Amino acid sequence: MIKASLSDMMKEFRLERPDNATLFEEMLFYVKDSKREREVTILRFDNGFGAVVFLDSPESADVVYAVHWPDTARGLQDYNVTHEPFGGPTNQGYTTFDEMRTLLRKIRSHPPF
Repeated sequence: MIKASLSDMMKEFRLERPDNATLFEEMLFYVKDSKREREVTILRFDNGFGAVVFLDSPESADVVYAVHWPDTARGLQDYNVTHEPFGGPTNQGYTTFDEMRTLLRKIRSHPPF
């Protein structure tokens, strides 16, 4: 069970971003590695795919990029943006937590490459 303060719950009801990691807690079982810097979170899943999530950053607001790591990758930052598993654009925007989690589930459950 995820514990959240009343202020975090109110932020979620107002579609604001929480101040803690509960946004990604559902994904942690599937995450091979992760890194969070300010509004940008990198998630690497066991299937070789991952996601770079921008939360209200100057570069991009509320967007999930699907990524994968080549054999030559030396670290978590050495990813390639990919159209898989979206089958089209490399990035998808979202307006609610549930929409973002749906996109991350799609990336997480994509067959390994």
